[in-house]
Formats: sequence, C-alpha cells, structure tokens
Amino acid sequence: MDRTSTDVIPAQDGDYLTRATFNYPYTFQSFMRQSSGATVNVVMRAVSGLTAEQAVNRPEWQTNPNCNIAFLMYGLNDTWTGVTIDSYMSSMETLIRRFIDWGMGVVVLTPASGGQGLTNGLAQIYGQRIKNLAKVYGCAHFDAHEAQYNRIFGVVQSDDTHFNSAGYSQLGVQIASMVMAGGLLEEYSPVSSERQTWPGKQDSSIGYCDAAGNMVIPPFLAEVNSRT
Repeated sequence: MDRTSTDVIPAQDGDYLTRATFNYPYTFQSFMRQSSGATVNVVMRAVSGLTAEQAVNRPEWQTNPNCNIAFLMYGLNDTWTGVTIDSYMSSMETLIRRFIDWGMGVVVLTPASGGQGLTNGLAQIYGQRIKNLAKVYGCAHFDAHEAQYNRIFGVVQSDDTHFNSAGYSQLGVQIASMVMAGGLLEEYSPVSSERQTWPGKQDSSIGYCDAAGNMVIPPFLAEVNSRT
C-alpha cells in the first residue's frame, strides 16, 4: 500500500488501495527473470489491511493457485488491531498447512515495517514466533524486516509503516537474491572461493596442447605446430 508517493498507481489484483509503482512481488518476478533466466509468474492475492485470520477466510484462498512457492507475510495488521499472538499463530499455521497440502513450498517472511520497527515493536515479537513456526514445518524463512536496515527512512518509506517504490523494490531484489543463492534449501553452503584450472603444455618450442580438441587452429599455425 502507498497512498502518499508521487508515483502511486491505482489499486490492482483485487486490492482497494493505491500502490507503489514497484512492489516487492512484481520486483521479485522481474529480477528473477533478468538475473536467472527462469520463468517466474506471480499470482498476487495480497490485500491491504488484512489480518492472518481474514486471509484464511478470504474466498480467493480457498482454491489452489497451482504455484510452486508461497511467500507469506502477515502480522502488522494483527498487532495494530489487537489480535492475540495465539490467534495469529493459529491462523498462520492454518495457512502454512494449507499451502503444503496444495503441494507448495512456503517462505515465511517476518513483518516488514517502516522506521525499522520503531512504530510497532510488537510486530517483531510476532515475527520471532512465526520464524519458530516456520522451522517446525520445514519452511524457509526470510527476515523481511531487516531489508531496510541502515537506510534513511524518507528514502524508502511512504509513511511511518509502509514503504515506497524504492523500499518495496529493494525488498523484492533481496528475496530474489535469497532464492537464487540457495536459501530455499534447508542447508546450503554459500560460495566462499572460486578456482579455475587451465591445463596446457609449455616447452622451448611454439605449441599448445589442445587436450579437449575444442580449439579452432588456423591452418598456418597447425603447420608450424606440426614441425615443432
């Protein structure tokens, strides 16, 4: 949701509020296509202002979207409206189990709030609990709240809670980077070093050992090499 920036666009995907021109699901889609060449198509069912329980009961989420991965982030509206943590956890568990039953992988995101959480500290407590629940169900976890750390509020936010195009696009790029780096795996080893080996031959004559036979050698060089 973005109601104040100069580049807001009309509501889309079943929402009722204006949005930033760039939001993180569609940025994730475009960055994945650009960086990996993979075919990525987003099915957007997020609606502004919903709690986790409202998402559970929303008509759109009663049918399987036939996606490979679900990115799940709720919590801010739950804390703002006084939803207890037990009720929140129950609704999130229902959503996770529903996605798994549909054959989808699940990435659980901690609630991302502007001001680095200064306006809603309770959401960070809910976020820690949902991180633990993700581990129980073997889901990947992404700390979306940390995506804007060390950034100037006025650059990435549209108000005290929501982000603008700069903030949402940064979040989308970071989620895509996590996926491409192997973050969906339960255990993975990031690249720490790289080594390249180029086999060849060196002596007092002019020549080269084309062990793989994959070099195109000009005829006059081939003749010279045959004499060495």
